Amino acid sequence: MPKLSLGLSSDVMRSLVGLVLLGLGAVTLIALVLPGEGSLTDWWRDTAAPFVGSGRWLLPFVLLLAGWYLEWGPGKESGAPWGRTLLGIAMAYIGFVGLLQLTSLPSVVRDGDTLTGGRIGRFLDGILEPLLTTPGAFVVLLVLLVAGLLIAFDRPLRAMLAPATGLARAAGSTLQDRTTREAGA
Repeated sequence: MPKLSLGLSSDVMRSLVGLVLLGLGAVTLIALVLPGEGSLTDWWRDTAAPFVGSGRWLLPFVLLLAGWYLEWGPGKESGAPWGRTLLGIAMAYIGFVGLLQLTSLPSVVRDGDTLTGGRIGRFLDGILEPLLTTPGAFVVLLVLLVAGLLIAFDRPLRAMLAPATGLARAAGSTLQDRTTREAGA
């Protein structure tokens, strides 16, 4: 069997993948913001949206962010683990749409509607909820989302939570100082 080799360097391949992700993100955003304006964008929206449900509104930004990461962000460095980063982003997004489906939160845009995770969310919900109950499925999907972010950013959990814990400590310290001053007055 003949082997097809384009002879592209890993940097060119990374750049091409980043360009494709940027293009898909832009087309997805256009398809969502301007429905009915183009048959190709309508086809793309109608093809992608059922798989991710309400998560479609986050999808263009996830794609654009992933493309930016590969082309201009830390992923552009030689030897950067961009494949692992894309895997982490995909895991986090799948966990997110699973959580959307599981929680069925009410829509803030339309009264009576709920946020859904589309076919992917229904699949995950259909497997996990009967096996683990709703709270168990929630924990598993939340772990999938967080694990995906840890893989994508290649950082431990404590480093990812450092800004939030620092803010909480500062707020707690301020509250304690205020309480001490009021008690002394």
